[in-house]
Amino acid sequence: MYTCKILADSVGLNKVRCITFEVTYPRSVLAEVNTHRVFSRNTASSRAIPTEKLIEAIRRDPYIPEWTKNQKGMQGVEDAYTSEEIQFLNQCWIADRDAAVITVKSYQNAFNVAKQDVNRLLEPWMWVTQVITSTDWANFFALRNHPMAHPAIRRIAEMMYREYQESTPALLNFGKWHLPYVTPEDRLNPELEKDLGVIDVFRLPESWPVMYTPYQMVNLIALSVVQCARTSYTKMGSDLSLPDMVTRFNDLISQTPKHASPLEHQATPSDARAVTLKGNLRHWYQFRHFVPGESVADELYDGSTRDYKELSEC
Repeated sequence: MYTCKILADSVGLNKVRCITFEVTYPRSVLAEVNTHRVFSRNTASSRAIPTEKLIEAIRRDPYIPEWTKNQKGMQGVEDAYTSEEIQFLNQCWIADRDAAVITVKSYQNAFNVAKQDVNRLLEPWMWVTQVITSTDWANFFALRNHPMAHPAIRRIAEMMYREYQESTPALLNFGKWHLPYVTPEDRLNPELEKDLGVIDVFRLPESWPVMYTPYQMVNLIALSVVQCARTSYTKMGSDLSLPDMVTRFNDLISQTPKHASPLEHQATPSDARAVTLKGNLRHWYQFRHFVPGESVADELYDGSTRDYKELSEC
């Protein structure tokens, strides 16, 4: 179930490379990946995915550890077990999975416990899919593509590094956009040059270069945003109709306060004069920072659960 692909690889005239990966790896090492603060991420959520789908997934293809023998320190000894011992450990691991599934179903049947609670019991056997965008990869590869790293995170880091080396970035001029999940066919689709009803949330400087037709830019960005947001609860892909895309984007962008992480993967390169920018991408402007109300400022939040409509205008 380890998978890795580059969704978009771009470089601006500033020579800073921006890459978006889609990766699938064991849920058990998600926390280690999330320690890297230079990453923008959207991740399949244990809260959002129906319990039945998770049970089906871990029965069909459960994560099974690459067993290591205990020693002093964090790292276990690899290749320390015989094939017979590994087979026995695997059988025990699967038996524990089956017991966890029985427990989850009993919680649901007896007490109707929400999926956001019972799904946590299934996580040791789960795989997780994540979309990651960054301009800074060297530290991640140095730490995780390393013999001292946990085998599960090392496996996905090796795959990512190989893709990173083999990929050739597309050169984007100032005003063009890095758009994960947007295909060349999408960019040429005449339907995306029409007014589809996407809420126009842009607040671009007057001097910003016009590189797209009036509706094309917001439609392409909306398509990318919605596909990145779908990571949380379903599979990604091209099976989303344009009306569905518009509805989901408008719902997402209208939230107050906003869950704006899916708006961080779309970015446009800075011009040569810009050195420090808001956000976690060097020399790139992220889409979320063109959207009013993309975050709640400290001085506007009093700690209550009040209506946030007024904050969205700030």
